[in-house]
Amino acid sequence: MRAENALALVGETPLVRLGRASRESGALVLGKLEAYNPSGSVKDRAVLAMVRAAEEGGRLAPGMSLVVASAGNLALSAAVVAAVRGYRCVVVAPESAPAEWRRLVMGLGAEVVATPAADGMGGALRRAQQEGRARPEAWVLSPFTDEAAPAGFAAMAEEIWRDTDGRVARVVVGVGTAATAAGLSAAFAARGRSVRVVGVEPAEAPNLHGGGGQPHRIAGIGTGFVPPHWQAARLTESVAVSSADAVAECRRLAAEEGLLVGPSSGAVVRAARLCARPGEVVVAVLADGGERYLAQPGYLPEAGEGGAPTPGDGP
Repeated sequence: MRAENALALVGETPLVRLGRASRESGALVLGKLEAYNPSGSVKDRAVLAMVRAAEEGGRLAPGMSLVVASAGNLALSAAVVAAVRGYRCVVVAPESAPAEWRRLVMGLGAEVVATPAADGMGGALRRAQQEGRARPEAWVLSPFTDEAAPAGFAAMAEEIWRDTDGRVARVVVGVGTAATAAGLSAAFAARGRSVRVVGVEPAEAPNLHGGGGQPHRIAGIGTGFVPPHWQAARLTESVAVSSADAVAECRRLAAEEGLLVGPSSGAVVRAARLCARPGEVVVAVLADGGERYLAQPGYLPEAGEGGAPTPGDGP
């Protein structure tokens, strides 16, 4: 395979059979490895779709600045897309964001603007809007509301349908912006394919179930409110997974199946095990790899600790 540039590598990510989930559920459970995207996460699909739509609409042109509020994968995707498409990238994040993450973002050529840690991501979002107004040639990335973000997942739906020979019954995804869930649902429906899209959220913050929000350890999902993309798509099927179970699943996948994935992917695999039915083909969208979470306490065993943990290792 030969690609013209890094963005030509977005998508076409592989599926891998998840052994334990398949055995315990009686279904064929497959993991969609989105860590194979250029920046290492599923966010590349949404960011590239939003940028292309902005270019086609005349809102974004080479030499302009791409502004994004993020302390995670979204920023890395924006930095990669900006580098290839010829934009300056300005990332706004709380000053509490990990130093390793900041170095990675800056290594990809982006500028990092720090906001007070006490203001959280809300403060970063407000500052991003300020940066967008202050910079004469700037466009602010808005993944929670941009209609192009869900559209970026039409290709993923086609990949899943093709690579399962049209047998997929359910696709299980984490819900952060909900662009992945909404985009997959719309793409399958537009092609007349009966595929159930299941959203996953933290049990500590079950907003999709009508509950409130408490602190949790599953980065990337559980935003504290029901995302507009989820509401617009009228999606209803969801599974809540605790932080402990998500981390336990991550440890098990690494120790037993050689798959190092992030906490949200651990939650998605746990949810897939719970909702899969015997004989079905179920695809779990694994949003990213686990290397970015090595500093997170409890994510992987510490020195002297065993491999796969028993606490939180539920069904």
